[in-house]
Amino acid sequence: MTRYLVVVLVLSSACTKRANECGADSDCKVPYPFCDVDGAYPASGGVTNVCTVVPDNCPAERCGCTPNATTCANQTLSVCNPDGRSATTTACDLGCSADNTRCASFAPSNGLADALAMAKDEPDIDFPPMVDVFDNGDILELPSNAHVVVRSLLVTQVGVPSLRVFIARSFKIHAGFIQAIARDTSNPIAFVASGSIAIDGAFDAGFPMRLVYFGPGSQLASAPCAGVAELHGGGGGGNATPGGYGAPKAQLPAAPGAPGGAAQPANLFEPLVGGCPGGGFNGNPGGNGGAGLEFVSRSSINISGILNAGGLGGGDSSGGGSGGNILLEAPRVSISGTVAANGGSGGACGIGGNPGSSDAAPAAGVGGCGTNSPTLSGSGGTETQGPGIGVDTMIDTAAGGGGAVGRLQVKTTDGTYSHSGAVLSIHVSTGILVPR
Repeated sequence: MTRYLVVVLVLSSACTKRANECGADSDCKVPYPFCDVDGAYPASGGVTNVCTVVPDNCPAERCGCTPNATTCANQTLSVCNPDGRSATTTACDLGCSADNTRCASFAPSNGLADALAMAKDEPDIDFPPMVDVFDNGDILELPSNAHVVVRSLLVTQVGVPSLRVFIARSFKIHAGFIQAIARDTSNPIAFVASGSIAIDGAFDAGFPMRLVYFGPGSQLASAPCAGVAELHGGGGGGNATPGGYGAPKAQLPAAPGAPGGAAQPANLFEPLVGGCPGGGFNGNPGGNGGAGLEFVSRSSINISGILNAGGLGGGDSSGGGSGGNILLEAPRVSISGTVAANGGSGGACGIGGNPGSSDAAPAAGVGGCGTNSPTLSGSGGTETQGPGIGVDTMIDTAAGGGGAVGRLQVKTTDGTYSHSGAVLSIHVSTGILVPR
């Protein structure tokens, strides 16, 4: 009798099947149509071969998906491909949006949120090796002057010139020149990308060539930061520091030198403006201030080359322009090259001053006329050295002061950025991006 009972129990055990046990989806029914073969999803509790609800994070190739539908989880955006059986994933640098339908973004400065949203529908732009970029929206390949097609728009800023904005899915920028069509009332320039922005050559807004004006977005001679124009030599433009004084006139009684422009507040990035001009002398204009530049990326900005927004040198006996202002906004920013916005030097002795250098060296003063104590203009300011003062000991000469160094602001996810090995001849501040 005992042996019979044991046999029955063994046979019964061999024939028992767990509730909801499965080997494929075809073994399951609504409301539990999904067979978790490996016990990999939370609904199964780790039990293998059990029917469950369809997991929220079921891969498209396993469960299918709605073409073009988007989901976001664990800092990863998934977009269903048109075949409905596969998906394309993208890492979200700022995490997922509150509704988990997209990557979180941020509101860039100066009203560029719409431009950032539009950028994803533009092509990737890999500039030719050398280009001219103008504040009217033109981009020309050098030396052929062939047009490079990049979508651009003007974004209004209150109380200052509008911002010229170039948009693309990503930018690769090599060597080139950033220029304004007009000396006054020119537009600062922005590059906005949904992907990365990389600068690996010398992108320069501070060295004059080809009879056009550099420093797009530079401020006017009426601005408080402009150097004072006097017959004793113009003062240098101010920015992160005051501009250098023009030389005192060698006469009796002694006449004071022209003051440099006032130091500017740290909020010159909203609205964005450039540097400040030096004061003029006897009809000779002071040097233009450096450019106002903004770079916005939803992923990363990498500068391994040179980005220069130096001020221009003053005309004869006029003050040098101050360096400009550069704003970088991206979840990640890396600078291993050079970012500079040095001031230009003043002019003297019939000689124009030098533009702000694209390294850490000050723009050298010019002049040298006279014998015992030569007249010499003030050198341009850098991050480590203030702008120079004009020197003049002759009755009938004058010398301009140097322009001040400009500013850089870097905004990232956590307010930090990589700058190992970088040369930063520019006054730096940081900020934090606010996700949206």
